[in-house]
Amino acid sequence: MNKGYENETFNVSIYANSTLVQTLAVTDMPSYVRSDLTFYWNTSHLTQASYVLQVKADILPGEIEIDDNTNTDSKIEAIRFNVDFNNDGVVNVQDLRVAAIYFEYRGDCQYDLNFDNIVYYEDLQIIAENFTKAP
Repeated sequence: MNKGYENETFNVSIYANSTLVQTLAVTDMPSYVRSDLTFYWNTSHLTQASYVLQVKADILPGEIEIDDNTNTDSKIEAIRFNVDFNNDGVVNVQDLRVAAIYFEYRGDCQYDLNFDNIVYYEDLQIIAENFTKAP
């Protein structure tokens, strides 16, 4: 929220532990208007661990109250899941077929890879994106 009396332009950055994930520009934000920002983060390179998320808004010239420019209340845990469902050492169309049997299944299921409680196209896409070559 811009708590100032003028429109403001500033950056908002998100960090995982001390690593910068992304910076978004907020342009000409009106006074006393609240805005939600969406950060997209490719986590495929992460190791399995817990990460503390920190969001920081730039300190603007003349800004006095800066305690609310940083939020460190968020914590996530990165886990790797196995999409080699037939355990043959390769992620391929065979694994896609196994998961596709549960297409449109609603509820808790190992093939619901995006955790939205339905096995749908997005889940099958995750498997396809993880296709590997034979060892």
